[in-house]
Amino acid sequence: MKSHLRGLSALLAVSLVGLGALAGGSQAAQKVAPVNTAPPTISGTPTVGQTLTPNNGTWSNSPTSFAYQWLRCNRGGNSCASIAGATQKWNSPALVDIC
Repeated sequence: MKSHLRGLSALLAVSLVGLGALAGGSQAAQKVAPVNTAPPTISGTPTVGQTLTPNNGTWSNSPTSFAYQWLRCNRGGNSCASIAGATQKWNSPALVDIC
């Protein structure tokens, strides 16, 4: 079971959208990239029909939103490819994802 979790732990790519932060006063807006201070995680049981839910982790510089893309990886968490249409925050694994 743990080998399945390793593959699933690489299942989600969280990307940041809207990276802007405003500078003080009348200065023009500056874009400051967020910095990850605690990595994203996935919770749930990797079983067909069960829901997996990501936690965005912790970021400095206040990202304004997040975008999601679930990936299908091999058991070692490598050779990942995007799952077509899987861009919502939660995902229910298919049989191919846990075998």
